[in-house]
Amino acid sequence: MKPAKSPPAPGHLTADSQKLWKSILADYEIDEAAQMILAAGLEAKDRREEARAAIAKDGAVITDRWGQAKLSPWAGIERDAGLALMRAFRVLGFDQ
Repeated sequence: MKPAKSPPAPGHLTADSQKLWKSILADYEIDEAAQMILAAGLEAKDRREEARAAIAKDGAVITDRWGQAKLSPWAGIERDAGLALMRAFRVLGFDQ
């Protein structure tokens, strides 16, 4: 049986991630440990979106102090955050 009231979304998440939190908790019954995994996954989602915005603004390739082109640090952050999000969803069983 699903509890009457779901816990609120963590306040530091973006509005979009808070909406997703509420949607997931409306559809699934998850315990406190799974809520921690969900929160970490949604934090990664927010980080990925932040990185995407930075890449859209400045590009995926930047110029270093010697004038050489190199991959923006945001590209790695986007990649790592995307992997963390997918891993969290896999652990929670949302990949099935």
